Amino acid sequence: MERITLQEFLSLPDHEQFEILENEGKFIEDRSDGNTKTEVYAIDRFFVEVEVNKTG
Repeated sequence: MERITLQEFLSLPDHEQFEILENEGKFIEDRSDGNTKTEVYAIDRFFVEVEVNKTG
């Protein structure tokens, strides 16, 4: 993977960000709080948190 900066990542459309997470991100951990689950991924030199609503 070519190095990407946080600014470049944030400037991408959501679907491209998720594609990078799926293909290049390294899953670190998840945590739950009520109906929300937060997943943490490492991408190159930064981390990304993804909030998942458990209620669908």
